[in-house]
Amino acid sequence: MLGIRNRQTGEKLVLKGDGVILSEKLADLYDLKVGEDFRMRNHEGKETLLHITGIMENYFLHYVLLSDSAYARIFGAMGPENMVYGTLSQNSKQAEQELYSSLVPLEGVSNIKFTSKDTQTFEDSLEALTFVVLILILSAAALVFVVLFSLTSINIEERKRELATLKVLGFNQRELLGYVFREGIFLTLVGIVLGLMLGYFLHGYIIQTMEIDFLMFGRVIAPLSYLYSILLTLTFALVVNLSMILPIQNIDMITSLKSIE
Repeated sequence: MLGIRNRQTGEKLVLKGDGVILSEKLADLYDLKVGEDFRMRNHEGKETLLHITGIMENYFLHYVLLSDSAYARIFGAMGPENMVYGTLSQNSKQAEQELYSSLVPLEGVSNIKFTSKDTQTFEDSLEALTFVVLILILSAAALVFVVLFSLTSINIEERKRELATLKVLGFNQRELLGYVFREGIFLTLVGIVLGLMLGYFLHGYIIQTMEIDFLMFGRVIAPLSYLYSILLTLTFALVVNLSMILPIQNIDMITSLKSIE
């Protein structure tokens, strides 16, 4: 039922000897790593030292996996079989309800849990995270637009005499626009590179800050996310540059005569 593999390497994990495999979130909470030992208490309250041989990818609840033979050797007896996993032939609310109604009256059945409820809990958490991410994206987009627009406007305003002089010297509109926007494009590209690097670490910090103890969000950034962020930044830069074309074209060449030179 569990996909036992390492999230970072994709390696399939197998139980070895008396070693145990931990779920990733549990290992993060207690700062445990492969090769280290930790203490665990069984259902009878007996504590023992266990050796970690693997950390598996898991996003909901916590698990400590060890073989039956290892459990018997470590704790002196086989562990109780108090849980049964099963797969429904039909994935529907009605099928779940029918199974629940048929199993609850049976002796020895204390609880029935469906993974669909866990999935719903996980999706609800993701919806809350999606809202936060949307707010961050809109805020970052507004900041990009304001910064680029302000820098370009100030640049043009401070260099009106210089631009007017270039017009007098025979620069056509395309050359003049290229002369002004080249600096902005360069700064935009530098900002994209630095933003992607810093964004990687910021993403990890935000994700881990928002996680709760029994839940882990995805830690991998999809390549398309990088592409979308680059395209959005370039789009805002293009909009700002287009909005500055008319002010540059309206610069009067006579302005250059006001220069001390």
